[in-house]
Amino acid sequence: MPDHLPSRLKHLRFWSNPEPLPYEGSGRQTFERFPRDNRAGHVQYLQRQIAPIHQEFSQVEQERSQQGLTSDFGLILNVTSEPGYPLEYGSLEKAATRTTLAITLLNVRHEQTPRGEVTKAAIFVPHGQLKVLEKKITEYADPTKDNKDRQGQVTGPRNAKLLNNIRSISTAAIEALWTDSDPLPASGEMVWFELWIRRDERSDWHRQLLGECTRLEIEIKDQTLTFPDHIVMVAHGSRARLEESIDLLNCLSEVRKARPCSVGLTDLSGLEQEEWIDEALTRIEWPGDDAPAVCLLDTGVNRRHPLIEPMLSVNDMSTVFGDGDTSDDTRLKHGTPMAGLAAFGDLRNLMLSTGSWQQLHRLESVKLIRSTTRHDPDNYGAITLSAINEPDSIAPFRRRIFCMAVTASGPNTFGNPSSWSTAVDIAAAGAQDETDEPKVILVSAGNTERHDDTFFYPATVRANPIEDPAQAWNAVTVGAITNRTTIGEQDDEARRCDPLAPDHHLSPYTRTSHAWCEGRKDWPIAPDVVMEGANLGRHRDHPDQYPAFDSLAPHTTASTFNLRPIQSFNATSAATALAARVAARIAQRYPDARPETIRGLLVHSARWPQDLLNALQLDPHEARRSEAVQDLMRGYGFGVVNEQRALDSLGNQTTFFTEGAIRPYEGVAGNAKFNECHLIVLPWPVALLQANHDTTCTLRVTLSYYIQPNPGSRSWDNGKKYKYASHLLGFTPKHKDQTLAQFRSILHSDEDALGDTMNDPGWALGDKLRRKGGSLIQDVWRGSAADLATMEAVAVFPRAKGWWATRKFGQDRQEHDCHLKSVNYSLIISLETEADLPIYTEVEAAIQRIEAGVDIAT
Repeated sequence: MPDHLPSRLKHLRFWSNPEPLPYEGSGRQTFERFPRDNRAGHVQYLQRQIAPIHQEFSQVEQERSQQGLTSDFGLILNVTSEPGYPLEYGSLEKAATRTTLAITLLNVRHEQTPRGEVTKAAIFVPHGQLKVLEKKITEYADPTKDNKDRQGQVTGPRNAKLLNNIRSISTAAIEALWTDSDPLPASGEMVWFELWIRRDERSDWHRQLLGECTRLEIEIKDQTLTFPDHIVMVAHGSRARLEESIDLLNCLSEVRKARPCSVGLTDLSGLEQEEWIDEALTRIEWPGDDAPAVCLLDTGVNRRHPLIEPMLSVNDMSTVFGDGDTSDDTRLKHGTPMAGLAAFGDLRNLMLSTGSWQQLHRLESVKLIRSTTRHDPDNYGAITLSAINEPDSIAPFRRRIFCMAVTASGPNTFGNPSSWSTAVDIAAAGAQDETDEPKVILVSAGNTERHDDTFFYPATVRANPIEDPAQAWNAVTVGAITNRTTIGEQDDEARRCDPLAPDHHLSPYTRTSHAWCEGRKDWPIAPDVVMEGANLGRHRDHPDQYPAFDSLAPHTTASTFNLRPIQSFNATSAATALAARVAARIAQRYPDARPETIRGLLVHSARWPQDLLNALQLDPHEARRSEAVQDLMRGYGFGVVNEQRALDSLGNQTTFFTEGAIRPYEGVAGNAKFNECHLIVLPWPVALLQANHDTTCTLRVTLSYYIQPNPGSRSWDNGKKYKYASHLLGFTPKHKDQTLAQFRSILHSDEDALGDTMNDPGWALGDKLRRKGGSLIQDVWRGSAADLATMEAVAVFPRAKGWWATRKFGQDRQEHDCHLKSVNYSLIISLETEADLPIYTEVEAAIQRIEAGVDIAT
């Protein structure tokens, strides 16, 4: 990230004044050359791109000379293809000679754009060797050098296979070396990097890197992993420190994020684990009583665990069983591991760090399940509501995130509401009575627990349907992926096993909603998001055996802490606890945000891993990919929650939100009609986008609200009268080819007419698929800044009639005149680009102008 773009910026709150309007109603690419009709023009274009590279070589050489350094250096160049065309990157290399270093291909990256896949190649060009590329351009320009076939016929310019497809050549630094799927860390952030050091016959890059790390005081571990072309080492420092040294960058071909050690903590004896914990306790700053909390609806918690006791008060523990026993169930032992993940995330992050740890949220516990009691399934809903009411009676003003990783196994519900899922919807909506308040509730998708000869990955995971009550509309349903793909154990069994699931793919423990397709196709898709849920091994000699390894799972607090205080923990339980932790951090970061906003920001932060999309050969922004995108969502939801994105914006990745209330219906009870839609003119950086019209940008829109449920099998068929949802809202952005006046005019139309405005292949979901969003709707658009500059408005509208509009109730009922009720909603918008554009600054200024009444929509 450029230095002038701050690394941590709070999301912007936009106090909008919406205009109420009456409302009525891939396959693989084969190698293909980009057509160049003007050879001379392309030559001049490439030569203009080479000129500043010459200048930078000269500038660096002069600076090194002044410092007494040699000219034995090189620059990293980034070569980019035309969208939709491959890059003949092998032709960029040139072997070393006795007197010169090699031009070396360092890495290749791929980026999906609206116009097709862009290939980016990072190459190392030694000082004095830029002439090799210039010679290729000169030969391309000279007709006498044209390629000919065997019959002597000209087939095209020399080097055309390489040069025809090049869109840009420029100098680069660490951003061209970053090949990790996670975003490049901010400039000053201290992180562990995985350094991929070049190996060749001419230079000792390894020795040079060690020397530079010593000079710059960059901590580097002494373990090395040697491959034919690379030596891999792990270093701790900031991106800015790495970028200080061109000699250090010259040693590298790739930089990745160093993941925490796969094995370590659970391999230690109980006494050794206690020593790690004792050290960690000296670095933790504990939260006060007024901090937000994750409330665990689980099996109880053993609060005397040294990592839990300081943030879980005795007063914040309760049970639905009336016996006063709030400790973790002695057989299930589930709540205490959940508590550790909900508090700290994977304990490796705490234990393997060295700096202070600011714990920003607390824990609460309600014992909902115990092994000595057999619950009647019909009572789960009542028990859950009782459990959710417990902490409100103890600490009514504390903000909390409810976390429930308890599900009921049974036949496929096909997504149909149950009494339990309805209770969750009621609790989240704050619909128990007139004094009830909305809540943020996270539930697990349920686990695939049988891993034997009947298990086939990933087919079994896809076939196992999400369990009750995870079909709840108002909850955030959390599934599980895994990026733990290194088995660290060294015993004989481990050596005979490989990780089962690939990186960023579904965890073998999770469930999906693919099987829901066999039933009703218009219920919401689940899960909403995914988080780490652990991997399994697969035995090479016995492929129907799937052993579990500690190194493939998150680490957390153990229920039997007197013996071994740290254990591994897996499945959608772990994923849900991890997501609840992020939600609690959002609540702490934005203390005035509504529950709808906290829920929305959590889901808004989620992304589909690019590695996964590449493996599926899926570009969600290509036309006619709706079925593939829906299939993706039934396993991965909107993607993997990203804590940094959930909490903060960056200068060129800006999120803002607005909170509103809409009254969807008017008229007569039992036969109400649509009332209004809201036109929201956004704080848009129009001038900035227009000035950078060719830049690729991403627009993400999330609408979060709560429905009030009305369950029963008659509500499943979406009849005219009986509906499960009280109301349904949707959003539609202004189309890039519409004027604001045209957009305002069409908002008077019905839902289908609004859907027609979304005929833009840049949207990943589109109107039809967004209708499956239930009460949490998201879509993402990708295109040029020029088009984005004209998409400055969004409308929120009632997209269907719910039971509020079709039912009539007496005056003695809480639901009386429900058709006149208003609905809170949160609209979350983000603008992102990889380019160095100050989007945050421009959006912030636009918000200030609009709120001051300077900008008036026309």
